[in-house]
Amino acid sequence: MIQRIGARMGLSSEDIEWAGFLVRQHLLMVKTALRRDLNDEQVILRFANEIKTLHQLKMLYLLTFADIKAVGGDAWTSWKNILLMELFLKTSHFFEKNAVPESPL
Repeated sequence: MIQRIGARMGLSSEDIEWAGFLVRQHLLMVKTALRRDLNDEQVILRFANEIKTLHQLKMLYLLTFADIKAVGGDAWTSWKNILLMELFLKTSHFFEKNAVPESPL
């Protein structure tokens, strides 16, 4: 569906790929942060392997934040903020430590 909508909107193939990634993964970050043990390195490794790059992690974090905030003012709590930020920072550190090369997708 993203392919058709993106084409109708005149998006580039790269932008359509980005939109597809974000749509496919839009719940992964919140599910991982809220339902998994963030002190387990394997959890961070599996999450990082799904995300692939630091840039994609940043995009997914912003989408996750916007998605939760859009639900309503009470949906974004300090507890969710702490867990999502912890997942973001640990995954960022993983990418920096392992020097995963950046690529568009």
